[in-house]
Parts: sequence; C-alpha cells; structure tokens
Amino acid sequence: VRLQVFDVSGSVVRTLVDEEFGAESTAQVVWDGRDGEGREVPEGVYLYQLQAAGTSMSRKVLIVR
Repeated sequence: VRLQVFDVSGSVVRTLVDEEFGAESTAQVVWDGRDGEGREVPEGVYLYQLQAAGTSMSRKVLIVR
C-alpha cells in the first residue's frame, strides 16, 4: 500500500504510507498538512493517491487555514 500527497504540479509533497498490509487489514491515516520535511504546506488544492493490490485511486483535498 502506498499513499502519497501531491501538489497540483505533480510533485510529491509527502508519502504517508509505503508498506505491506495483509488482505484483511484496515488502517486509518491522518495527514497533518505538513510536507516530508515537517513544514506546513500552503493553502490550496492537493491530490492524494492510494495504490494497493495493483489498483490506484486519486482524490482532491483542499487545505484552508
């Protein structure tokens, strides 16, 4: 399972999960609005992408402070 956050230009902002899980596993992940260096990201639109079991899905998220 890989869960990554991207900015609108397609650059990886942060990788939240990159590990194997069992077929019956569940997980909850909370993004704190920080990049991989621990800095708060600016307000705006970001994309998150979840890849698991050979499939992928992406959704938008809006950061407003």
